[in-house]
Amino acid sequence: MLFGIDFLNFDKLSAIIFLILMSIFLYLKRKNLDLQPIIKIGTIPIMYVLLLRTKIGLKLMDSIAKNFRGLVKLFGYIAIGVGYLGMILTSAMMVFSVVLLFTKPEIENGAALLLPFTNIPGLGYLSFWHFIISILIIATIHEFAHGVVARAYDIKVKNSGVGALSLLIPFIPLAFVEPDEEEMKTKNATAQLSVFAAGPFINIVLSIIIAIFIATVVTPFDDKILEYDGFSYKIINESYPSAISGMTDSTLVSLNGEPIEHFTIFQDKMKSIKANEKITIGTKDGNYSLITTSSPNNASLGFIGIQPIENNVFVKEEYKKYSTSYFWLRGLLKWLFNLNLLVGLFNLLPLLVVDGGRMFQITVKKVFKKKKTSDFIIKIMALFLGSIILGMLMWTYVPKLIGLFGF
Repeated sequence: MLFGIDFLNFDKLSAIIFLILMSIFLYLKRKNLDLQPIIKIGTIPIMYVLLLRTKIGLKLMDSIAKNFRGLVKLFGYIAIGVGYLGMILTSAMMVFSVVLLFTKPEIENGAALLLPFTNIPGLGYLSFWHFIISILIIATIHEFAHGVVARAYDIKVKNSGVGALSLLIPFIPLAFVEPDEEEMKTKNATAQLSVFAAGPFINIVLSIIIAIFIATVVTPFDDKILEYDGFSYKIINESYPSAISGMTDSTLVSLNGEPIEHFTIFQDKMKSIKANEKITIGTKDGNYSLITTSSPNNASLGFIGIQPIENNVFVKEEYKKYSTSYFWLRGLLKWLFNLNLLVGLFNLLPLLVVDGGRMFQITVKKVFKKKKTSDFIIKIMALFLGSIILGMLMWTYVPKLIGLFGF
């Protein structure tokens, strides 16, 4: 409850107010906006980006690049290496996910849009303010890193700015910088790759810093003020032991009579349980006896067929007056870590619309001198990965839409 308003309602109300204010701001600045369509029906843009060009931050980019040119270039070199590694890793993960869809359809897979008001399995509820604050921080440092590295190579940054990704109406705020494309083309491949790799790399670096902070500061503090009471879960498939035993979506609190405080403890204990082993699961709704089946990932290990949703966490009585603020800040750190990492890795995919695509384009053109050959490889890769992403999104959302409309 916040100011007498239920949190979920407050979250949705604040989102509506934010969207209205953002729309009013963009309307007032309409003469200075650049509309770049993404999807059009006829001449009408359905999905588009609105950009408001400014000079904010350009002097700071120049100052950092001038005073720390060597360090900035070193940052760019490391970013290139991490960028290529991330490109290979993310592409392989995409292909592996498709393989799992067809070989292990019982495992919950597919792709999901990380949008506010969504319950993400294993991560929990993504509130509007956690989403907006995280996205603004992520976008700002991402674009700022592009700008600083560009200036270190004496590439002019024409503009910085803000904008909004729009689906009929603006709904996600953006930040951007605009290095001079013509000057970029005159620079060597290392300089260009450094500029494109810098954005995703800084997101990954920030996620690592946040992870270290959580591990060294937040987690020890958690142990002092928090109590855990199992984790919520949902049944994956009616043919698995959990469903056969009569279990329903609930909260798991014990395994073979031993208390389970949170999912990590359960995960560790399951590593010693074999397939076809009889176990007892305790939930908030009662105890259930079941016989494990083989894990899809390791045939020798036991598997019961549940998907963890979220740990049940409570603040100890003496710290309860701080609980609302603490959980909110703790949640913000969690989402900053996850969204930074996901945005950084996604931007390394060899798709033309993201930084990894620009890196892939430069690399292919460097290796394959014939324009026809390089253009063909770039388009095939974009089509291949684009089809995977679209297919996985459809796998996730089409059944939900069918269920929503009662088909």
